[in-house]
Amino acid sequence: MTETASPPRRSAIDRFLSVVEKGGNALPHPATLFALLALFVILLSGLAAQFDLMVPHPVTGAEIRPVNLLSVVGLQRIITGLVTNFTSFAPLGTVLVALIGIGVAEHSGLIGAALRLLVLSSPRFLLTPVIVFAGVMSNMASEIGYVLLVPLAGLIFQAAGRHPILGMAAAFAGVSGGYSANLLLGTVDPLLAGLSQEAARIIDVGYAVNPAANYYFMFVSTFVITGLGWFVTERIAAPRFVEQKKDLADWWLLFKFVGATAALVLAVWMVYSWMPSNVLQWMLGVSPLATAALAVALWFYLQRFERDPPHQSESDAASNRTALPEQANRPVESELTRSLGTIEKRGLRFALVATLLFTSIVLQGTVVDNGFLRVAGETDTMKALAPFLSGIVAIIFGYGMVAGIAYGVGAGTVRSDADVIKGMSASMATLGGYMVLVFFAAQFVAFFNWTQLGLIFAVEGAGFLKALNLPAVPLFMGFILLTAAANLFMGSASAKWALMAPVFVPMFMLLGYSPEMTQLAYRIGDSTTNIISPMMSYFALIIAFFQRYEPKAGIGTVVAVMLPYSIVFLIGWAILFSIWLGFDLPIGPGAPLDYIPAAQAG
Repeated sequence: MTETASPPRRSAIDRFLSVVEKGGNALPHPATLFALLALFVILLSGLAAQFDLMVPHPVTGAEIRPVNLLSVVGLQRIITGLVTNFTSFAPLGTVLVALIGIGVAEHSGLIGAALRLLVLSSPRFLLTPVIVFAGVMSNMASEIGYVLLVPLAGLIFQAAGRHPILGMAAAFAGVSGGYSANLLLGTVDPLLAGLSQEAARIIDVGYAVNPAANYYFMFVSTFVITGLGWFVTERIAAPRFVEQKKDLADWWLLFKFVGATAALVLAVWMVYSWMPSNVLQWMLGVSPLATAALAVALWFYLQRFERDPPHQSESDAASNRTALPEQANRPVESELTRSLGTIEKRGLRFALVATLLFTSIVLQGTVVDNGFLRVAGETDTMKALAPFLSGIVAIIFGYGMVAGIAYGVGAGTVRSDADVIKGMSASMATLGGYMVLVFFAAQFVAFFNWTQLGLIFAVEGAGFLKALNLPAVPLFMGFILLTAAANLFMGSASAKWALMAPVFVPMFMLLGYSPEMTQLAYRIGDSTTNIISPMMSYFALIIAFFQRYEPKAGIGTVVAVMLPYSIVFLIGWAILFSIWLGFDLPIGPGAPLDYIPAAQAG
């Protein structure tokens, strides 16, 4: 008899992915999950009322008892509040308004052209960090990084003589793994802040979380993630695709990059801290006028770049023909890898100048005394900027509209108001599933708040954590790891936070930590495992991109490539978070690390 060959032994990664895939497939659709959870809360409220649970309020000492939604009064409240629960849900309006503005910028072609300019104009030795950086920056604009930058990075790496999957991995790491890092605020910031605020009001009914609550940490994280992504791409991922000489060149470039970033942050801090207040006030006062003057100067300066479109040199053409052995006779798609054309440059000039002019208006309202985005007569900076911080969503909307329309006028993609409305409508058309999800999430959050179960669980959970007496760092590290694990089975950041915030935000508040701090820890855990989670909505698209160059690529291929990024990002971010805690650094404007009840603060 001929022996039957035994199947190859499955690797640990394959076995782990099988568990993740089965666990993810066992979960219902997020909207269905929230509907079931809302029903569960109703039933649980009746059960808790039967057992007459009671805890003392941690601030007032008053008795807290569960509200029974299975009673006649409770069912009437559910029926009459169904619509208002949805329409008053904090994240809904903020996301819709922000996406209208971003939609105009995306539809006009501005975001795509800006990303191409950023990537294609960089020196070759900076290609990897620029792609990672562009990926981080692109996550403010929804799916544009997945749809445009990831395949574009593959083509650019191919044109540079490197494996295209390596470029796509670097871009994917920035777009999805660096989801909680950016130099700008995006649509996810007001969304998560709204959910955190809803959860915080279980404890403190007047608590407000502004969308820029994690901005300082996000700003620094942009450079940290870019450096870590550069390191993983060149030192861990690249050897799996091409043979490379191991020397100190890449390490030296990485050292210089990190050193230059640290020096820049230190210089800004020193200038802000040591500059005489009268000089600083003078600089802030003239900044709107200086920004407007810069816009006018750039308008004329950038005109010279629109005269003759650049042509490809013979050496560049030769390097394109020697990309990879299997790709040597395959032409690079010049439409994506060519330099920006005259029309695109004109559009970018219009957008840049319009953005600077709009920035001068914003500066006029924020940094000048008695500006329209300040509270008149207020001396405390954070309190004075309350209108600006509360209006972040409107400002994001304004930037998207102004820059998008200006680019469209210059590039010819916006010819009438109908084109602007079309861009707005296109962004709204993608939100059908999100609206359904929000409807059921809003009911779950409302029911959970009505029953007071969140407050009861928070008090009991806080008592348990206090008994453990864990320091802040291991406590938050455990929460980050919990979030990272949950992300493998439930990909939506907003859906997970809508589920976790009502429990963990009040719990950490009772332990003395602010909702903004809890939200930041959540964002770190959520971002780091995006790139290895099959439940992430664009994971299948990334597999399809990989299959263009590796036809046998599958889930295991993507996870094997992206797992080092996930591990290094998690370690690097955890270290940065620990440093932030250790030095008690502010995580965002008006966002404290600690929570002090209003009664005690007064």
